[in-house]
Amino acid sequence: MSAPIPFNEAERRRVIAELDILQRGNDAELDALVRTAALITGRAIALISIVEGRRQRFIANVGLQNTSQTRREVSFCAHAVFHEQPLDVPDALDDPRFEHNDLVLGEPGIRAYTGVPLILESGVALGTLCVIDREPGSLSDAQMETLTLLAQAATRRIETADTPLSAEPQTPEGISQRRLLRAVDDTGIGTWEWDVHAERMRVNSHWESMLGLPHNGALYVHSWLDLHHPSELGQTADLLSRVAGGDSAEYERLTRVRHASGDWVWVLDRAHVSEWYDSGRPRVLTGVRIDMSGFIHQEARSRDSEQRLNRVGDIASIGCWELELESGDLHWSDEVFRIHGLEVGMLPSVDTALNFYPGPARRTLEQAIEHCQAQGEPYDLELPFVRANGQPAWIRAIGQREPSAKGGQRLVGIFQDITESHRLHARLDEDQARLRATLAALDDGVITCDARGQVTSLNPVAERMTGWTTENARGVDVGSVFRIFDGDSAAPATNPVTLCLQSGTTVHAQNKTVLVARSGAESGIQETTTPILDRDREIKGAVIVFRDVTEQRALAREVDRKSAFDELSGLHNRSEFEQRLNQLVPMARDDRASHGLLYIDLDDFKIINDSCGHSAGDRLIKQVARLFKRCLDAGDFIARTGGDEFVVILEQCSSKRLMEVASEMVSELRKFRFVESEQRFRVGASIGAVMIDVAWESAEQVLQAADAACYSAKEAGRGRVHLWEQEDALLQARRADIRWATRLEQAMEYDHFELWAQRIDALSPSDEQGAYAEVLIRLREPDGRMVSPALFMGAAERFHLATRIDQQVLYRTVGWLAAHSQEWAVATLAVNLSGNSVSDPTFRVFALSLFASIDPSVRERLCLEITETVAVSNLDEAAEFVREVRAMGVRVALDDFGAGAATFGYLKAIPVDVIKIDGQFIRDLLDDPLDAATVRCFADIAKVVGVKTVAEFVETEEIADTLREMGIDYIQGFLRHKPQPLETALRGPLSATQLFGRVQMGDAS
Repeated sequence: MSAPIPFNEAERRRVIAELDILQRGNDAELDALVRTAALITGRAIALISIVEGRRQRFIANVGLQNTSQTRREVSFCAHAVFHEQPLDVPDALDDPRFEHNDLVLGEPGIRAYTGVPLILESGVALGTLCVIDREPGSLSDAQMETLTLLAQAATRRIETADTPLSAEPQTPEGISQRRLLRAVDDTGIGTWEWDVHAERMRVNSHWESMLGLPHNGALYVHSWLDLHHPSELGQTADLLSRVAGGDSAEYERLTRVRHASGDWVWVLDRAHVSEWYDSGRPRVLTGVRIDMSGFIHQEARSRDSEQRLNRVGDIASIGCWELELESGDLHWSDEVFRIHGLEVGMLPSVDTALNFYPGPARRTLEQAIEHCQAQGEPYDLELPFVRANGQPAWIRAIGQREPSAKGGQRLVGIFQDITESHRLHARLDEDQARLRATLAALDDGVITCDARGQVTSLNPVAERMTGWTTENARGVDVGSVFRIFDGDSAAPATNPVTLCLQSGTTVHAQNKTVLVARSGAESGIQETTTPILDRDREIKGAVIVFRDVTEQRALAREVDRKSAFDELSGLHNRSEFEQRLNQLVPMARDDRASHGLLYIDLDDFKIINDSCGHSAGDRLIKQVARLFKRCLDAGDFIARTGGDEFVVILEQCSSKRLMEVASEMVSELRKFRFVESEQRFRVGASIGAVMIDVAWESAEQVLQAADAACYSAKEAGRGRVHLWEQEDALLQARRADIRWATRLEQAMEYDHFELWAQRIDALSPSDEQGAYAEVLIRLREPDGRMVSPALFMGAAERFHLATRIDQQVLYRTVGWLAAHSQEWAVATLAVNLSGNSVSDPTFRVFALSLFASIDPSVRERLCLEITETVAVSNLDEAAEFVREVRAMGVRVALDDFGAGAATFGYLKAIPVDVIKIDGQFIRDLLDDPLDAATVRCFADIAKVVGVKTVAEFVETEEIADTLREMGIDYIQGFLRHKPQPLETALRGPLSATQLFGRVQMGDAS
């Protein structure tokens, strides 16, 4: 069942046009939102849809690649935009709105659907963020809440973005490392970073200012080493090469380096490996440099240990200590006391210091001190310890032996509180492990490259799809590993990494890319290549993220194929026919060529379908389709455009051949007999034929002419062919209907129908007051004129538009009453339904769903009017529909009572609440005794069966007085009120009373 058009459709279309949503290109932020939606809900398909015109269009898409839109009439999202809350359909096959939907019964086989409307601040709903699955199921409360938040983010993105975003992802490892460097940089400490396979290293301004160097942010590694004191250069280079070679993860060195002035500066360098290759070898070394000159020079000038150590302790929160080996005197700087959680000035001892370390850590430190004291080998350890208040922490302990000023030996060293650094390193390790686990768990393939376009890593999915392992691919040009071709032309595709490194921007897939593995296996992929940028936005490499879409492309091709063919008959469908006709009409005009169109309508198909069942009707359609195809050449086009309607296009065709083919079809069908349950049925066809030539301006005109010609063939006796002629007098009336059909289509799409009403007045006082009226419609023409339904409803019924008009009016009326029920005194609004609607299962599902969605107080104000003739001719269907709506609290009136062949016996089969006596009995009531007797009979029996009566077309007070005497309850006519716009009519005197004891509401056609 298709969703009705919203009240504010014109406003929606204007807002969508102003935001220019449908003209934007790919938006990486919206793509990220639908990927996230699919991930958190576990559903196969996630879309951001905009509902506009006759289509819903996808502006972000996961799971339906290569499908950018669907028809609005089958769209789930067209229903969701009517709600402020998410629309959740756990199983579409159990939902009457969708159980017959093409997208449920066919591809993609929707079972579960959840859509959150994208509502702007102005209240306009543009479309939805929805997630879809091919298996039934519901979302959890947490998933629903998260999906709602994603929809709000998508709405803000749509409403505020001027241009699509370019996504430039950073790894968690890179983000954590850069945060750490920025934090250290703010302390005034020098920082440096070295890619161990590059010639240059990066330093910050604090590092350069220590040496009096100009600020340029980088220097060559050999220049850095040349700054070191010659006596210490060898050990420094050796320690650095051990780290670069992977033998150690840490670098620590207290050394002298040359200042730009020529002086030697004491500095403490400390670094660790911050990034690793998958092979386990170091990639990037990140470190800090601390100026130790103040401490060292102060030691040389003064023997005041407390002042000297505290001075150094003020630099980078490092505490210093010294131990005289001869006397055992231990001296701590203030910072060491603070690190250990002790009051400054307490007399420390070696045992006091060692007691802060738990068992294994204490033994390690004791052994290091003993070895340094005996062998003179310095130590540098990172150890856990416990502060005086019991708080666990981490410390870096550095010590070395040197001559004492007192003539013996002493140990000197540094304590540094590295608790926060250790926490950051642990978090970094955790982030790196999480990143590796995430990449391994992704459904997408990921390949990283360096700035030269050489592979550095592949995740497991990429290894499987390319046939390369990370070990084999590392250092290989990415074009040899990631071999891609154009899916349409099979030509080699441009390497996206090359484009990405050259442009410095994200490169998206341009074609239907195919990846060829080492084994030769092919996979359809969708890829995105993004540059890897450092903090200075220099390109360090690129990352390719790609997904296997082989299955989705095959599914899309199948969907495309099915979208062009009618599943039952195997012929082309209406959409394909309209596309072919739209191409052919301008070609005929431009090439001055002639083509032929046949519009075929089976005669008496409904008899077989109703008497033998729908399955028999389906078999008949298949047999007729095969029969028609035998009458055509291989290149001729034939489609099924409706239940029992077919069209044929003959290109480069004369009128003679067109009529010959049509006549053959009629003749062959006349010979044909359909056999079902030992019964034999004749089947005929009425065919309208049109020549497509330079005379036609549009495909719509051609189709209207063919329909009119077919109509003439039926009017002439059926089972024949009628060729359209421009001057054909028999078709003039049909042309008017065709013009009305076009106008009505536009009116429904652009909301040109307006609600009017005529009040119905009570003839006797009632306890409860309120307006009782029948809702009517008027069509507003572009020049402002109002057109009565008497001029267009006949055409609407002949072209099967009446039901859609009923749906729109019913929906709008219910919406009006729900919005104004507190401020307007309304007892009953009655809504007329056409005969087509009462017998249409789709309309019945629509009406029942609508009634179920509204408050009972609204249903109690509603009355549906069906004509007596419709009720009698569709007795079973009408009776079932009446029972269903009355069970929901909606009242029913039998209109035009007495105009047909009805008797009061029908009131037993169709239990209505009101009968409206046809105006033919009212006009001559005072002059015609038979009319008077009939009306009196109607009134008496209505009271017996307990229904109310309304007399129509009352135009004089004399007639009103007579009807009151006869016991008629209500009158309707120009005597009391002429039709007016709905709100104007209901604003009049509140002389009408409540009809059923509660107020009601409705809508008319």
